[in-house]
Amino acid sequence: MSAYSILHNIVRLLADRFCRQDIIPLDDMSDEEAYAILQSLDISQNRLGFDPEGLYSPPVWRISPDTVLKRTDGAHFEPFTMLLVSTTTTIPVPRVRKYVTWDSDVWVFMEYVGGRNLEEAWPSLSFFTKLWVMWKLRDCIHQLRQIPLAEPRTPGPIDGSGEPQRCIGYYFTELSVGPFASYADLTAWYDKRAQIAVRLDHLASEASGKAPCLSLRKLIFDNSGPLVLTHGDITPRNVILGDDGRLWLIDWGFSGVYPLWLEYACMAAYRNASAPRLWRWFVPLVTGWYPSQLSYLQALGEALMLYDL
Repeated sequence: MSAYSILHNIVRLLADRFCRQDIIPLDDMSDEEAYAILQSLDISQNRLGFDPEGLYSPPVWRISPDTVLKRTDGAHFEPFTMLLVSTTTTIPVPRVRKYVTWDSDVWVFMEYVGGRNLEEAWPSLSFFTKLWVMWKLRDCIHQLRQIPLAEPRTPGPIDGSGEPQRCIGYYFTELSVGPFASYADLTAWYDKRAQIAVRLDHLASEASGKAPCLSLRKLIFDNSGPLVLTHGDITPRNVILGDDGRLWLIDWGFSGVYPLWLEYACMAAYRNASAPRLWRWFVPLVTGWYPSQLSYLQALGEALMLYDL
């Protein structure tokens, strides 16, 4: 048996131990106790997350001094991925205590991390602390890309089952897409989005009397690099400057196995006028610079985000 097979089996066993509702979790919480907490949960109280504009309400509640509760949309892959990362890297990730399925959602009980969300803390940090943050994120992404994965690698989230999962995130429509059985299937889906984008561009050009901007000859999905594990949503709100002096990565709901350059594209989705200037400047340092791949995704526009044919 190869070293990878041994490691993969260990992670699968650990995931079954900590992430299945019929197994006693780390803190010996029973299913009945978990359901009782859910039934008594007041969603208007103890909600975590920095939301200065009142537009983003994270589905996370602090239910005890050392435990938070997160609601996910039926996704079992998030706690599995967190366990995989915590057991194969040095990236600080909240410890998963238990998860249960209740009322069509998956509720994850996990470690509370004391500290400040970077979206809140960033303005008060010194220049050198900000550089340290970006360098630590660079190391986190490097470690994610080194995690051994089953071969052949299948695009999308991973939950330990070995089965392909539907892809969710910034560049997979509003409702998720897939599952994809292979890298080629993912490429084919993007090729179809490109065809739709070109048709829409030509229709708009005819209506405006201007020349088309897009062509299939130039819209080529880059599948030349490997599929690697990505976080998929590294923004300041998902990074915690811990009271312990460490930098924690939270919210793995968009994580999955994707092309190497997708982490850059996902971080670039936050690179807009409202993002901190230094954050925008240093994204290429953190992830590597993939401008042509980002331009490809941006060119797909509505065909990428709104059409799932």
